Formats: sequence, C-alpha cells, structure tokens
Amino acid sequence: MSHQLLALGAVITVTVLLLLASPIANATTVALCYLLVVLYVARGLTRAAAITASVTSVVAFNFFFLPPTGTFTISDPLNWVALASFMLVALTVSQLSARAKRQTAEAQAQGTEARRLYSELQAAFDREAETEAARRSERLKSALLDAVTHNLRTPITSIKASTTALLSASPGNLTDEVRSELLTVANEEADRLDLLVGDLIGFARIEAGEIGLHLAWCSLEDVIGSAVRRAERMTRAHTIEVSIPPELPLVRADARSLEEVCFQLLENATKYSPPGTTISIAAQASGDDFVEFSVADEGPGVPAAERARIFDKFYRAPATRAAASGTGLGLAIVLGIVGAHSGGVVAADRPGRTGARFVVRIPIGDEDGK
Repeated sequence: MSHQLLALGAVITVTVLLLLASPIANATTVALCYLLVVLYVARGLTRAAAITASVTSVVAFNFFFLPPTGTFTISDPLNWVALASFMLVALTVSQLSARAKRQTAEAQAQGTEARRLYSELQAAFDREAETEAARRSERLKSALLDAVTHNLRTPITSIKASTTALLSASPGNLTDEVRSELLTVANEEADRLDLLVGDLIGFARIEAGEIGLHLAWCSLEDVIGSAVRRAERMTRAHTIEVSIPPELPLVRADARSLEEVCFQLLENATKYSPPGTTISIAAQASGDDFVEFSVADEGPGVPAAERARIFDKFYRAPATRAAASGTGLGLAIVLGIVGAHSGGVVAADRPGRTGARFVVRIPIGDEDGK
C-alpha cells in the first residue's frame, strides 16, 4: 500500500507542476510527462504501484488537460483516441518495466547463486589441492627417507667395516698395504658421505626458497676451474678437457652457486661414464645477453624420453639406475640454482658420438642485477 501511495503522490505532484505550466504545455507534453512518471514508478516500485500510476495519470490527463477541462467528458473523438492510446502505452510501459525489473532481480539472484556455487567449487578444488599436496609431500618424504636410508647406509657400513678392522686387528696382523687400503676406503666413503649430506642441504635450501644469491662480476673460467679442482678426487679415473675462449665475457652471478652447478654436472658425468673416458667442459657466448657452458661425457647418454624428467627431484632414469648409486638430487639442484639465475639447463646428445651433454645458459646481467 505504501508504494501505491507513493505512486499517487508522484502523479499529483506532476499534475500540479503541469497545471502551473499549462500556458506553455500542450497535450503531447503532458502525456510525455505522465509517461515518465509511470516509467520511473514501474522501475523503482512494485507492479501494483505502476498500475496505480497509470490509471491516475489517465484520470488526471482527462480531467485537467483534455477539453472540456474540469469534467470527465470528452467532446472531441480524437481526444478519445489520444486518451486510449495514452492509457495503452502507460499500461504497456508499466508492465514492461515491471517485467524488466523482475528479470533483473532474477538475473541478480542467478548471479548470486553462480558466485556461491563458484565459491563452493573453488573451496572444493582448494581442499583437493591441499589433499594432493599433502599426498605428494608424504610421497616426497618417503622417497627422501628411502634415498637417505640407502645412500647413507652404504658409506657408513664401509667406514664402519674399515675402522673396525683397523681397531680390532692385533699389531703386526695387518700389512702396511692392507692398512693403507682400509684407510683409503674409509676416506673415500667419508667423502661420498660428505657429498650426499651436501646434496641434501642444497636441496633443502632450494625447496625452502633460500638460495641467497650474492651477485657479482665473475669469470666463468675461474668458476669452472674451481669446480674441476674440487672434483679432482672423483674425476681422477677420467680425463678432463676444458675449452674456454679468452674473449668470453664476465657474468654477473653468484660464483659459488655456479661452481656448485658445474661440480654437480661433473659428479653426474663421473657416475655414468666408464673409467678412462674423457669428460669435456666447454664455454662460449650465446648472443649478446647470455653465456653458456656444457659438460659432456662418453657414457650411455640420456634417452630422449627421459631428458625432461631427469631434472625432477629423486628421479633416476630406469636405464641408468644400475650403473651408479645416487639420490636423484644432483640435477634437481642444478635446475634450482640455474633457475634462480633466470637461466636454463637442458640435456642433449653429443653430436656424432655417444654420451650425454648438459648445457647451462646464464644471462650476463648488468649492474642492476638484471
């Protein structure tokens, strides 16, 4: 009822204004003004209010503005046509406006429902993602535990056996040659254990996003040289060839991290290439913005189907698992460090010969660290 009273008040207000302006207002102007009232009432209020505005507008139009004014009598037949047309238009406008308003309300309700369903679906996806992340985390923990258990047990067992033999043997029962051999085994297995722990620490830092790069201008020749010297013990059964052009530009990078990349690739090459073979390291400029270096071996190579997956943590190609032990973390560490430098690393064949070739591409950078 309040909406109908508001509609009636709007018609009365417009009627008063039109009467005041009657000297300059004709029938067409009056009809348009009443139609606007009906339209706004229909749009803002209820359907009943719109009908009330339509009927009262027709009555007011007839009584005040169609001759003879002040009566409900219409003398001119054309005015009957005008009044009927006005009434039809007013009712049509009110109904159309009411329908549009209803459809708008329905669309808003549908939009609200759609947003609610989307939110519920998103929440379901989030829960599923969290569940899948938890499952993956458990699988990673299990894989890490298996890898650590297996790879720690082997060197520890060897170290324990060597030291036990040394400690339990009576003086004079061990020759100098045997004693030296046992000490060598213990020393080598301790180095192996140290490498494994270093890989685990490096992997943990990468997973935690804690690779703190200290960017500075450095020579790739110096970085590679440091990595080769660090890997001397593990590469002594191989020949190391290094080819670096003297005009190779400096790079703005973290020298220690790049040394770790080269060291991991050297360790990987020694694992999968037979003793007595050559491991080649080469570097060159790649356009104006990048330099790249590669580590190539004479092992069995990496099957094309495995080249993308070998950089995944804990993954080891089935064809090479029996060739050497490992955790499957070395290449994942390489990918993490190179990625932190906004670079890239790929595995490829050696052109015209057997073996694997890993190519690392690093941006030269500038003083702003870009």
